[in-house]
Amino acid sequence: MYRHLETLKQAEVKTSANRHRLQKFSANTAVWLFVRDPKTLDDIERDDLAVFRQVSTTLSRAYDLIQGFFSMERRA
Repeated sequence: MYRHLETLKQAEVKTSANRHRLQKFSANTAVWLFVRDPKTLDDIERDDLAVFRQVSTTLSRAYDLIQGFFSMERRA
């Protein structure tokens, strides 16, 4: 139980630090990161996208689904 709680504490610290960084984003900017081809992102944009995905498993899953959809479109 102790090890599990310590893991949660560490995850909370990491998440709270990342959430502060995300406050600078408008919804449009965040969506734009999610729908763009990952090959076109620069280093800063890749870092910002990684922060979004680390903060929320839901956002990470949404990104995977969006990119999967666009990948299917690109092949067609």
